[in-house]
Amino acid sequence: MATVNNCEAGVVGNTILTTDPGSPDPWSATSLPSGAILQYDNTALFVVSGNKCIRMRSGSGAQVAAMQTWAAAASAYGRCYFGSEAIPSASPRIVQVGTGAPAMIGQLVWDASGTSMSLWDGTNSFKAGSGTALNSIIAGNKMLRAEWNAVVNGTSTGTFQCRIFDGHSTTIAWDSGVQSCGIEGATVLSTFGQVVYGMWPYGSATSPSGTTYLYFDEMMANTPTWPGPSAVAQGTASDNTSKAGMLGEFDPILRPEAMF
Repeated sequence: MATVNNCEAGVVGNTILTTDPGSPDPWSATSLPSGAILQYDNTALFVVSGNKCIRMRSGSGAQVAAMQTWAAAASAYGRCYFGSEAIPSASPRIVQVGTGAPAMIGQLVWDASGTSMSLWDGTNSFKAGSGTALNSIIAGNKMLRAEWNAVVNGTSTGTFQCRIFDGHSTTIAWDSGVQSCGIEGATVLSTFGQVVYGMWPYGSATSPSGTTYLYFDEMMANTPTWPGPSAVAQGTASDNTSKAGMLGEFDPILRPEAMF
């Protein structure tokens, strides 16, 4: 069964907790290091449906995030809307799919250049050149939609695919196929059941700038196929003609780079 996190029953300014009634499905876990912010917000620019969204800001060198789990399966799809007021400063990983450490399958990363996004496998390897087709639409002060799919097959490899859409309700995206990726720790997985939405830095022990806010809304996980746009997204007429793109899937080219 799909999990849904849409924030609408939350109270603006309240910290998001696993016991919080703010969404149809409560979060399975949250991470809130010292100085970080993880709360309900109503900044109109980043609200996709209704009148609330999630706002988060990094703290002292650890991930700020909200995690969702479901009954473990060999394949799952999901979605989130995301945006920021400013370009992140340390290439945060904003979507991570797997079973939690040490068995991450794939990650969606917002490059610190601010002009593109990248797909990494669970070993933190990077497919060079992914995301270049999206350079013209990745920017601050707008919401984008990410849809993802991960598959495992009882080995230490799996697949991770991610589509990025510019506009709340557009259904136009590029698709370049699915390729293999390495699972973190060479872990053998037959099933998985976790997605993490948050700000986890790459290449540094400190999170992105403490003044950078990241916003999420209308998150789903464990759908049986590509979830598509939110049925209640506050889109505009221009959404269906706006430019969109596919980040491209990746395989473990294995340009090993340590996280910390």
